[in-house]
Amino acid sequence: MITGAVILGLSLVGGVVRAADSSEASSGRQPGHLDPAPTLSIGQCVADSDFANRDPKPTDCSNPSAVMELVSRGGANADCPDGRGRDDTDYATLFWDNETMCFAANLQGGYCYAVNTTDPSESPFTLELCSDPRATVKVVQRLDGTTDAAQCPSRTKPVSYKQPARLYCLKPAH
Repeated sequence: MITGAVILGLSLVGGVVRAADSSEASSGRQPGHLDPAPTLSIGQCVADSDFANRDPKPTDCSNPSAVMELVSRGGANADCPDGRGRDDTDYATLFWDNETMCFAANLQGGYCYAVNTTDPSESPFTLELCSDPRATVKVVQRLDGTTDAAQCPSRTKPVSYKQPARLYCLKPAH
């Protein structure tokens, strides 16, 4: 039952909104304000530590710790690829006064990750050794270009993104 909750949490992790950190307490600015927004192009990936620090720097997408991929960016109130705004999207977001960035998970097959659905000061995913008790899910298979859950092996949980079309077949790490 706990395992099912963890995997369900993975499918809902995008709903956890990530706001760009700033010094709003000392400046009187609203949360989410940061000038300027970082330079990052669609399709570039971000390491778990950089995402958690609200400092998205491009990282090689084949690196297992590059857990987030930028899939869209737009104005302050831009929708993510699922047609929903930053407060109710299934994508993880970073935002500034004038820009919203939407991210999809970029997890690698054969690796384990801790899933964070509660602490907005952390990355939604962190790479962990599969033997580490913090690891919650193992990516059994990653299929790019499809969202067809029937392609996942039995006893795995399919989780997909519409844009980019990507399917993950997950199982508990332990």
